[in-house]
Amino acid sequence: MEFSNYCFDTLCVQGSPEAKVWVDRGTMFGIEGEKFQRINCATPRKILEAALKAICGEFKNN
Repeated sequence: MEFSNYCFDTLCVQGSPEAKVWVDRGTMFGIEGEKFQRINCATPRKILEAALKAICGEFKNN
């Protein structure tokens, strides 16, 4: 996921306890991933949808 239009502090980089979602830094894959976060999509659709909604909710709350 590309986050260059949003904050890039530790909260945004590592998710938040309230969202209960963990993301990995895009830089794990090289400098080109600097403004990206990685989320594992190899999970049931219902769980993925809940995670994405939680991430969106955190951006709306901050």
